[in-house]
Amino acid sequence: MRTSKKTIALLAGAALATLSLGALAACNDEEHTLSLIEEQAATCTNAGHEAYYLCSHCGKLFADENAETEISDADVTIAALGHEMTHHEAVAATCTEDGNLEYWSCSRCELNFSDAEGTKEIASVAIPAGHDIGWVELVEPTASAEGMLAHYECSVCHTCFEDAYGEKELDREELVLAKLVSQDISVKVEVYDTAGNLVASPDYAALGRELVLKGEYSSNRYDDLEIDSDGTLSLTSAVVGKYEVDLYGYARSVFTVEEGTSEYTLKLSMTIAYGSNDKVTVNDAEGSVSIAAQDMSANMWTGSAELILPAGIDNNFFVFETTLKMGDFEDGWTTGGTQQRYAIQLTEQNTGFYFWSWTADGVSKTFVRRFAVNNLNNAMAENIAVNGDEAANGYMTDALRSDSGLPIRILRLDGEFVLLVMKEGAWNEVGRMEVDPDSPAKIVFYGVEASYTWSGFGISGLEFVPESEATAAEPGNYAYYTDGTRFWFEDGEETTAEGVKIYAPVSVTLTVNGIALDGVTAAAVPEGTVITLTGRANTYTYTVGGEAISEMVAGDYTMTAEGYASASITVPQEGGKIELTLQKVITIAGAVSDYTNNKWSDSVTLEISDDLKASTAVILEFTVKNITNSAAGWPTDEWASQRIAIQMAKGNEGFLFFLPKGEANIFDMTDGTIRDEGKTKFDGDFAWIDTLMRGESGVNMRIVRTGANVTLFVQNGESEWVKIGTVACGEAETEIVFYGCGVEWEFSSVTVGSLDYVAEKQPEADAHGNVAYYTDGENYWLADGTSATKEDIMLYVPIDVTFAVEGVALDGTTAETVAEGTVLTFTSSKSTYTYTVGETQSVKMSPDTYTVTAEGYASVSITVPEEGGTIELILQKVVTIGKGAVVLVNNAWNGQQTIAVPETVTGDFLLETTLKMSDFTQGFNDLGAWQRYAIRLTEGNVGFYFWSWNDGTAKTRIRQFSEENRTNAAKENDDVNGDEAGIGFITNELLDADGLQLRILRAGNTFYLYALNGSEWVKLGSVTCADGDKLDMEVYAGVGTYEWSNIHFAEISFVAEKAPVVGGSDGNVAYYTDGENYWLTDGTPATAEDVVLSAVEVKLTVNGAALDGTAAAVADGTLITLTGEYGSYSFKVGEAAPAAMLAGTYVVTAEGYAQTTLVVPKDGGDLTLTLKEAVTIAGAVSDYTNNKWSDSVTLEISDDLKASTAVILEFTVKNITNSAAGWPTDEWASQRIAIQMAKGNEGFLFFLPKGEANVFDMTDDTFGDANKTRFGENGSTFAWIDTLMRGENGVNMRIVRSGAEITLFVQNAEEAWVEIGTITCAAADAETEIVFYGCGVKWEFTSVTVTPAAKE
Repeated sequence: MRTSKKTIALLAGAALATLSLGALAACNDEEHTLSLIEEQAATCTNAGHEAYYLCSHCGKLFADENAETEISDADVTIAALGHEMTHHEAVAATCTEDGNLEYWSCSRCELNFSDAEGTKEIASVAIPAGHDIGWVELVEPTASAEGMLAHYECSVCHTCFEDAYGEKELDREELVLAKLVSQDISVKVEVYDTAGNLVASPDYAALGRELVLKGEYSSNRYDDLEIDSDGTLSLTSAVVGKYEVDLYGYARSVFTVEEGTSEYTLKLSMTIAYGSNDKVTVNDAEGSVSIAAQDMSANMWTGSAELILPAGIDNNFFVFETTLKMGDFEDGWTTGGTQQRYAIQLTEQNTGFYFWSWTADGVSKTFVRRFAVNNLNNAMAENIAVNGDEAANGYMTDALRSDSGLPIRILRLDGEFVLLVMKEGAWNEVGRMEVDPDSPAKIVFYGVEASYTWSGFGISGLEFVPESEATAAEPGNYAYYTDGTRFWFEDGEETTAEGVKIYAPVSVTLTVNGIALDGVTAAAVPEGTVITLTGRANTYTYTVGGEAISEMVAGDYTMTAEGYASASITVPQEGGKIELTLQKVITIAGAVSDYTNNKWSDSVTLEISDDLKASTAVILEFTVKNITNSAAGWPTDEWASQRIAIQMAKGNEGFLFFLPKGEANIFDMTDGTIRDEGKTKFDGDFAWIDTLMRGESGVNMRIVRTGANVTLFVQNGESEWVKIGTVACGEAETEIVFYGCGVEWEFSSVTVGSLDYVAEKQPEADAHGNVAYYTDGENYWLADGTSATKEDIMLYVPIDVTFAVEGVALDGTTAETVAEGTVLTFTSSKSTYTYTVGETQSVKMSPDTYTVTAEGYASVSITVPEEGGTIELILQKVVTIGKGAVVLVNNAWNGQQTIAVPETVTGDFLLETTLKMSDFTQGFNDLGAWQRYAIRLTEGNVGFYFWSWNDGTAKTRIRQFSEENRTNAAKENDDVNGDEAGIGFITNELLDADGLQLRILRAGNTFYLYALNGSEWVKLGSVTCADGDKLDMEVYAGVGTYEWSNIHFAEISFVAEKAPVVGGSDGNVAYYTDGENYWLTDGTPATAEDVVLSAVEVKLTVNGAALDGTAAAVADGTLITLTGEYGSYSFKVGEAAPAAMLAGTYVVTAEGYAQTTLVVPKDGGDLTLTLKEAVTIAGAVSDYTNNKWSDSVTLEISDDLKASTAVILEFTVKNITNSAAGWPTDEWASQRIAIQMAKGNEGFLFFLPKGEANVFDMTDDTFGDANKTRFGENGSTFAWIDTLMRGENGVNMRIVRSGAEITLFVQNAEEAWVEIGTITCAAADAETEIVFYGCGVKWEFTSVTVTPAAKE
């Protein structure tokens, strides 16, 4: 028998292992080196083979391990099996049932095909169900026909929906609008001035021509009305319903025509108000002018108000000052926000300044234009810009909205107006405007949308003082304007009494020095160079090499010379030696017209040596400055024309910059054109580049050419070099060209140097190597242009490294052997190595830091030291799914995987796991909006479906998982937790290095979900499964990559409730526990102490307090209910109270009294219970839906207080329900209260969803806030009121009536009284009537007192 040398290895392969015999040596008859090739089963399409032995030396195949029976490939080959096909007919999808394509399925490989031969595999055969949904416009009702609300509708099944996705079905009957009902009515029109006084004889005819009553539909709009001289308006066939009252100069209101009522009163209230008298004289220190907030109508101003100029003011020379405050401001790019316009007319020819202030994306902005005659009756007419630098003017918006307002100063200097505003304590010029010198002064204020108050008026005439020359004895002066105490130069620049003086010329000696273009090297200024020195009133020229200047007037000068940077010098009053240092620069004088004509204004090619031209290793450094500093705004050509480019290679490769003020848009330059269309923009917010470029020192740039790559770096304000991007240039010759357009650009400190290229060198046994790099001797760049350090370029000598590999199971704690054959990949910025567990004894690796990856394990980071040795490597098992930032295709998940559930887990359990997310996309976009992930828990498809994103705020939403979600990542079911921002911590934790810690507790048929927020476990919600639904876990990934780890199951026990014994042993509530943690039966986390029940002896004493807080006995027979977490008690006052109770906290309720709490300690004892009388309103959401208050309570007060107009109301109000319902539910919208103070329904209306407090004036008893005036900017302004109102003690309020004015104060957490706002009664003598209103939830009013106020 022949013998053989055997090396048995288990090799896996899909086909026979074959070797090229020509490359193998023959074996002698005695020796073969055999490996066992295990059997490989055949599949439908691939052949398999039986087990056999292969000689790795000669390549022969044998049937036995002793190499006695030689065989061939054919002897062991198992033919492919072929498909076993079943044909499926196509089924059309319906609106609600899925269909499928025609297809063939193989029962053997379980794949689907579009052909019977099985050559065309298809991933999905399903045709999803779906409606053909379109938008149906509003159909208005008429007197003879019903109408229908606008809605979405399926054209196939005609089902109606609220949304375009068909997620919320509507009842068609609820969309039907009833036929219109009409009747004849008579309306008494009353006109009130801004103080609330009835106007005796208004011009009713004029009012009727302008008055518009806008109904809900086009058929019930009434305009051009005839009002009789006695104020009677008669309407024939007026449609029953609500009308918006629209009349320029008057407050918006709502007028309601009710069926069966024929007589009405319509109150029209003026919106223009003066702080004193009928008109304000400009220098009236106490005077002010206000224009109330009112929506724009037909582009008209809400109001205008003229000032009376004092006698003696010169129309052509004056300074006018005022302070402007703006209220009722609407944030954002909304209809209201875009219409917040105001203006100051300054002449009878309608010259003035027109302003628009708003916010967009959180940025405050103001645009200033010229006011002209077309603005008199059109608040939206936009004329020539005075200052279009919107964002830079945003400080004006902020100041307008502040408590101190925006100080404004306007100079009229004969034929010119100069506008200045206060910025950071100094007057800042905003812009100028020419004016006809013959046009008399006239000052009128205009406003629309928001409210505006002008105050602090002042006007002074200006005297013009012409220039006078200085003498040896007396100084002269520059031409200037003065009002006697303040001074301005002719150009409007403010100065001082000293600043206007001109002194006699002084002796000077000028010395001229030069600096080359590199900004460092001294370079003589050529003879013949003309230097110009420009002062305020004097200009001197000096030609280098010519006659020197011997005398100059002391002062500040700007020095200019062609080809050199401008600079400032000062000639002191004592004269002396003056050094003029000129630095060589490249200047490009851009022109806007060149951009309009689609060309660069100029370009300058840098002269460099032939060696540098031929080199592909070059560094260019320079400083660039925007000299003009134009603030032109979009969409002007001047705004668009501010561009430069720097070319680095002969094929025009380089960088293009588009630099309007406040922006820096940077593109690759691939041709010599000025436009950015078709060019690639580099990502990033580079506005800081423009800011530096417009500063005194400009901005430093560095462009590095490394072979075929050109990379741009810019130095930021912290002197750090920031990489902007790289363009490819091939092998083109180096050619450096500067381009400019639009404005004047200055390039200085320009240096060009060569770089040394160092080729890659592999390390040797006794010498380190390096990656390929470029260097100037101090700095380093990789071949792709990336900036590097010396450490980054080193390749260290590889050393022997041995790995001690240990594994951790998916539960994160159990040790688990890493299987032999597992391939580990080690990746650094310079090298990649692989290591196979069980096969590789050691690896030669360069010392470096590596990321270690292996399929099925979490990546880890290790450092290989220079001495090598053994490195311990612990790999933790994880489940990683997803494709990264990749869009979903046909709403299919980007990954899913089954999670094995231990067989021991059969009943109640606690699942703990860690989830991390990578490849996260910021924003609400095609990727960010689809960062969905899910965990399915049971065979019945019960589970949790998550969506995490960040649109400026981290948000997460959790919904129920369903069967449809297994194949449809877009299916959105009922919410588990819709508090997106409130649980936004989930998004942040997902992206944290430690990941998001999740718990799922199964208690019976309910799964409770928890997440760790800091150190607190937050209960997020629950889902319920059917009886007998077995565990079957699977995780799913949408956009992003998701890593599940530390998946640990622990059985939990249910402990039944046990009653305690008074004076004896404690009991317990029913709970679940894993021995360390506790949960109540509703899933609420608890402590060991929380589950204990103690029964104790108590003695209860009941005290009472009246509605005003004074002591008052609680009447016998009053039923008191104490409701605890684990028990409830009831008793009547005057009868026996409970003698024993469970220890704990109880909610105490009694009709007519405020809800309170009682704590029963574990040692029991004497307890006092104090009941306070309260006004309680039990609100209902259905009442809001039906457009009415749930209830109202009128306070009983004395006849004297009713007749008084000097009253103080104080009370505490509390939101008992504390609903957290979110937008846009009716429960969210229904949380409202109102407090009426006068018979005409005047008072304050509060809309109080959780986290907001929206406060409005109350002008009728409706609870809607439309057409009511808001106090504060938005719901966040007074959000603290809602927070206090939901707290244990509620919030204290005070309402003071003083004549016609009613003012609301609210006490903050620091116990300071904050004034919220004031309203004016329509009738100053209206009877005082106090009514509390409530809706939506339960409200409680306590400590209510009404007292007379002292009259001043």
